[in-house]
Amino acid sequence: MHTDKEKAYIAVILSNTVWSYSAVSGKFLLQSLTPLQIILVRFAIGVVVLSLFSFKEKIPFHVKEEFYYALTGFFGIFLYVWLNHVALIYTTATNVGVLSAITPIITGLFGYIFLKEKQLDRFFWIGSVIAMIGVMLIYLSGMEFKVNIIGDTIVLVNGIIWSVYAVLLGKINQFGYSVMAINRKVNMYGFLFIAIAYIVTNDSREWSGLFDKGIIPNLLILGIGASALCFAGWSYSVKILGAGRTSIFSYFGVILIVFLSSIFLGDRLDGKMMVAICLILLGTIFSEQGKNIVSYINKNNVELYKGGKQNEQEN
Repeated sequence: MHTDKEKAYIAVILSNTVWSYSAVSGKFLLQSLTPLQIILVRFAIGVVVLSLFSFKEKIPFHVKEEFYYALTGFFGIFLYVWLNHVALIYTTATNVGVLSAITPIITGLFGYIFLKEKQLDRFFWIGSVIAMIGVMLIYLSGMEFKVNIIGDTIVLVNGIIWSVYAVLLGKINQFGYSVMAINRKVNMYGFLFIAIAYIVTNDSREWSGLFDKGIIPNLLILGIGASALCFAGWSYSVKILGAGRTSIFSYFGVILIVFLSSIFLGDRLDGKMMVAICLILLGTIFSEQGKNIVSYINKNNVELYKGGKQNEQEN
């Protein structure tokens, strides 16, 4: 049996795996649909799926709690996901994946300040810096990176928006309801904001593109996977690990974005990329297990020192 912490690790890694594909899938969907059309359909699917999983659990109405659900749905579901798709209009899927890697740093800071996550020790920050060096190496490697001020700025701002969402989610988890029920309500509010935006902006493109080849399968993957199960899995990880430690696993998403972009979009993958990927993996592992690694090394050094002293005395 897996412990809660092990389940949280599995959940966040799987969530980031599917989300990495969603950046590539989103670029494909934008050929036939607008950003609002895409997220309207995918979160309609997500709400249905989450409702099926949690229909037995009712969350009582409390004004203060509803405010948090609505705010979380606005930032994490509507604003973040919508801007992510808007950014893909201007910049590449690889840019989105790489620039989003700054989000764990911001989320860690927000979690430390607003959620009092004191378990974020120096090893977390050192590992984050190492991983960020890997990310910057990817950015400077010239892998289809055509800097676009509008698109890239949206991605960076979105990192802050996601961090706000993570903090709000950490607060909501303290209410004591199940992960599926919480995400059902948050997704419902998010879908409501999406629907309002769709109506207000008078999104005029016809829905005929919905039936283009490959559109519906990709929307189902995003709706069931990225919008329902991934948000629930990520929420569970935040509940067990905290916002900061959960966010560090977003770096796995950067690696996956690089590989997926290489396979599906023809982006170049070279030796410098592999070094960068190794740095990201090293930083991620060190941020999570740095204390244990240092303790193990120190213990072995002490044993070697004692062994050397004993040999000197015997000689």
